[in-house]
Amino acid sequence: MKKLFSLTLVLAMLMGCFAAVVPTVGADTIPANALKVHHVNKVVGSNQISVFSNHNNLAGCNPNGWGVYYQLRPTGTANQYSVVASYNNPGTKFSDGAWSFNNQSGDIYMQVNGATANSLVYSLANGTLVTFINLNLTTGDYSSTYVYAGKPVMAAGELINNKITKSNLLNSIGNVQKVAAASLSSLLSSADAPANVCIDATGANLQNVILACIDKQVLPTIEIDSVTEANSLIAAMNACGCYDVNVISADASALKAVREATNVARTGLIYNLNKTTLTSKEAGAIRNTVRAVPATFVVIDSAYANYGAVYQLRELGVAVWARVSTASSNANFKTEVINTLTAGVNGIITDNAAAVYGAINESFAENTMLRTPYIVGHRGNPNGPTAPAENSMESFVSAYENGADIFELDVYATTDGKLVIFHDYSLGTTEGLRLTTYTGTAANGALQNMSSAQIKQYKYKTGEEIAFFEDVLAYFKDKPVRIYVEFKGSAENTVKYTAKLLKDTDTLDRVVVITSTGFFMDNANKYFEDKMSLGYIYYPQLITNNDDWKTTDSMEECLEILAATLNIVQGYNGNLAPICTAVANGYLGAAVANRGLVLNPWGYAGNANNQIGFFSDVDSITTDDNQYFKDMIKFVTASDITLKERQAYDGSGFTATTYGRKEAELNDMKFVYSVVSGDSVIVKNGKLYAVGQGESKVVIGYKTKTTSGREYVLYSQVVTVNVNGIDETLPKPEGLPEEGPALDPDDYHIDIQDNITLGKSYTTSLPYRQGGSDVNWAYDASKPISYPDENGKTLTDGLLPTARDYRDEAWFGLHSSTPDVAKTNYTWVTVDLGKAHSVYRIVAYVPSNLGGGVAPPASIEFVAIYEGNETVIAKLTQFTDDETSAYIAAEVVCNVVADKIEVRMTAGGWNFISEVAAYGEESFGPAPGPGPSYPIPTYTVGDVNGNGKIDARDYLLLKRAYFGTYTLTCDLEVADVNGNGKIDARDYLLLKRAYFGTYTIK
Repeated sequence: MKKLFSLTLVLAMLMGCFAAVVPTVGADTIPANALKVHHVNKVVGSNQISVFSNHNNLAGCNPNGWGVYYQLRPTGTANQYSVVASYNNPGTKFSDGAWSFNNQSGDIYMQVNGATANSLVYSLANGTLVTFINLNLTTGDYSSTYVYAGKPVMAAGELINNKITKSNLLNSIGNVQKVAAASLSSLLSSADAPANVCIDATGANLQNVILACIDKQVLPTIEIDSVTEANSLIAAMNACGCYDVNVISADASALKAVREATNVARTGLIYNLNKTTLTSKEAGAIRNTVRAVPATFVVIDSAYANYGAVYQLRELGVAVWARVSTASSNANFKTEVINTLTAGVNGIITDNAAAVYGAINESFAENTMLRTPYIVGHRGNPNGPTAPAENSMESFVSAYENGADIFELDVYATTDGKLVIFHDYSLGTTEGLRLTTYTGTAANGALQNMSSAQIKQYKYKTGEEIAFFEDVLAYFKDKPVRIYVEFKGSAENTVKYTAKLLKDTDTLDRVVVITSTGFFMDNANKYFEDKMSLGYIYYPQLITNNDDWKTTDSMEECLEILAATLNIVQGYNGNLAPICTAVANGYLGAAVANRGLVLNPWGYAGNANNQIGFFSDVDSITTDDNQYFKDMIKFVTASDITLKERQAYDGSGFTATTYGRKEAELNDMKFVYSVVSGDSVIVKNGKLYAVGQGESKVVIGYKTKTTSGREYVLYSQVVTVNVNGIDETLPKPEGLPEEGPALDPDDYHIDIQDNITLGKSYTTSLPYRQGGSDVNWAYDASKPISYPDENGKTLTDGLLPTARDYRDEAWFGLHSSTPDVAKTNYTWVTVDLGKAHSVYRIVAYVPSNLGGGVAPPASIEFVAIYEGNETVIAKLTQFTDDETSAYIAAEVVCNVVADKIEVRMTAGGWNFISEVAAYGEESFGPAPGPGPSYPIPTYTVGDVNGNGKIDARDYLLLKRAYFGTYTLTCDLEVADVNGNGKIDARDYLLLKRAYFGTYTIK
């Protein structure tokens, strides 16, 4: 790939911009801070202009004049460019040379031979808009030329802060809504405005599209079909000064045109994948096609979004987006979305982004991780259990055995064409001498000046042989692990010999190349013919010359540094590989995922640092300590299920695989289920029950923890559950009515939409605090909370404890010793519903018996609050201590309208509670206020199955009739609950409320 512009294209653009003679501007109109230039060279490098300034402008510096190279991009306005980088040599990306720029207080200074001259060159920063005054490239006369810098509305290189939300996921998903250009404005102004939109370029005014997206802070994805449309898009980006655009196309030449015009825009190749599984070789071939475009991500049809295929591509450095062609109005839409997301994709394109977020919230528990990061062993596993020497064969084996998906190594070419694996440039460096038995000088031990035979004379001091790349490839060729190859030294032969070795051994599909120098990036593209995935290793502050940007404290800062980074990294068609501190807060991961990029940070070591990395929204973690991941679960799978009515799913066909490539032992208390479609199964008390004949789609999750104890949830892809026949030997699931399932399949699942408390804010009596010491418990407002609600959602997050242990993070502890409880004689939790709701069921999840005096409360009182008025619904005093589970679901069925729900527990020591759940819906019409439960009356209207009463079967049959899966046998007047002469969704919703006593059929 050409890093920036081809020379021909640069000349064409420059001459196009400056075809007309620019009138001379008088000295009185030249800005005071304009820099007079001695000469402007239009043909230096690709898309670069060198400005040789008059030495009189640089007091105290070399009187012979100075050459300052600016990487520029035309804006579409004559004489006007956007600056995206500056340096002293074309092709030089960092400050290696006699002098370089340092950013001090926003100004660019010159550094001469290592010493700062403290002479202001020019107040010019990346992203600045530069105007040339009195510049005429046709005359060759530059004596009166000046350069003036100003700030445009949106400078090239700036990124849109679209404030993407993750919903309840631990990792970001590029959630992109496809919309017609004509409908864009109304969509962006609506309450359901997405964070990302996809627009077809055909027939669209792309300049208006980009400006509308900038205005609403929405990231645009533009689909183009040809080079002509690519050129239209380039012109629109130039005119707007905004290049923060994702571009997708099936036309490789169109994408190439965009990337030759800008390094900020990301390109995605629409690829006709027609299979759900990929071998390593097949994935490697797709990687080669995508990277050669050049593109950073691939777009596939959701029908082929399978975990195995997606993960193969992600390991090879290719982000994966999937398009769901099914309309959101289609009954299969939710199933396709859930199945696509659980494949681990980086992005999803649908016609309804809001519906995607809805599906995420309805089907996935909080702390869900839809794609786990892959683990990269840094120089193997040098901090492993047996502490093998870094970069040794033993270190790579240790990495593999301790869960690394990939291991990284450093290579140098020897004088006889071999590739030796070693980190330092010489066996004689301080570090080298610590590792090896070599005793000579650094000069004599320079690896690229030694033969392989000379090197093999030495060993590591721990006894291991110094490894050679061909031996490592041979050993791991048939093992499920990939390799990151980092080029070291300064010899082009290192890249040349590596490419030859991989081709000769047919192992190109096993490797990703990483490096920290433009020299090696250029040569990697050359010898791998632009088909290899490249990782650009960097410190953010080196790119920006700003030490404050070792980490970013806000999304705005993150986007500023990412804009500068993309100009360098994408110039080589590389992936982002920053130091781990740059991603610790998760901003970069979110920005990258939504821009079709890949994020591979490095520098993790120790358990605590690794756990931070695991939750930092990254594609991979490069670590010295793979062993901390070995027993953590990496992914789960499930096969289709066949049940008989009344039977509970026993977990058969569900597997959880660890990073160490072992199947984990499963605890059925940690399963979580969500019914995506169908009503033949329900979720009740944490189990999946078959309750009727037919087919349902289900997604199964598993709660697990890191080695430091933090929870995450992994899901299988969607499975089909077929219920055939009935098992008369089994009792019906407890609590179900005789007529069949009482509720929607989801109604017994604590994470469902009908749970109106889910995610709501709440207040509690004062939590118990620790004073003095671990054995001296007392309320002390100045001390840390002992059993706190750490994330502000513990009591309404839908997560129940998985163990009979009060230290489980799902529990929340209250105690009678706090001052407020002393006044009321009860501990309490009040959930704010936000507005009036009709409530038909309330559940408080309290401990069955946690030991240490922690048992169910003596009583639980349920209170409905509406506009400040309280009504006690019920007071429970009898609880069954179920020794097989960690909690009791104390519940009450009711018929009340409330805007708050309060649970009061009799004090007398500890009161632990895990969750408050209430079921109902937003109240329709005037609220009658709180009141007692009412008996369910007998009806004629609504009795769909004709058994003389309203039951759950009536509602389910009416719902099926509405969706066309059942033909009603009753008269229309019986099924038409709202009396409007037709069967619609309102009928079955009202019938459902009638069954629970929250609505009276008239």
